[in-house]
Amino acid sequence: MVTSGLLELLTDDELLYVFGHELGHWQANHVLYKMASHLISEAAATIADYTLGLGRLLTAPLQLAILKWDRCSELTADRAGLLVVRRADVAIRTLMKLTGGSRFIYEQMDYQEFLRQAGGISDGSGR
Repeated sequence: MVTSGLLELLTDDELLYVFGHELGHWQANHVLYKMASHLISEAAATIADYTLGLGRLLTAPLQLAILKWDRCSELTADRAGLLVVRRADVAIRTLMKLTGGSRFIYEQMDYQEFLRQAGGISDGSGR
């Protein structure tokens, strides 16, 4: 989703990354699957409520599988955004800004520490 706050926070290249990310979801039919997974999760929560939590034992594996698929779909969309901008540093800066949520927090973030916490990914710039 692109909000007015996002438009103010991101540069043109970073917005291009976000548009590529969102179009990646669309291209991979994630919208349909995300909606179905949301409905399944809601149904599982309702079952758990009506069975005093015992239903959670039955629905937990399904919910874990849905959560794993959801993370994988985000990674796929991130790759689509990267394919659009073709610059890892733009993708990383965008993710940093989205993580922080504001310019003030972004300005206090450490680029190298963000990469370290992300598992040692590299932007190829040697920074």
